[in-house]
Amino acid sequence: NTVIRSIIPNTPAEKAGITPNLVIKKVDDKSTEGMKTEEVGYMIRGPVGSKVKLELFDPVKNKTISFEITRDTIK
Repeated sequence: NTVIRSIIPNTPAEKAGITPNLVIKKVDDKSTEGMKTEEVGYMIRGPVGSKVKLELFDPVKNKTISFEITRDTIK
């Protein structure tokens, strides 16, 4: 599973409230099980202004959280 290690400041992920240590379970309803981190990152990237759905697992709270993020340029 791909674990979020850090969040780049002023990005759509940070603005949505995504925090480190969450586990990426699905991207646009596609399971990330068995994928490499690079593959998951590629799935998340896309055209500026398009949306991506993420299903993340919070191991501390033992619950799944869903986010819909609008992609933007990351500096």
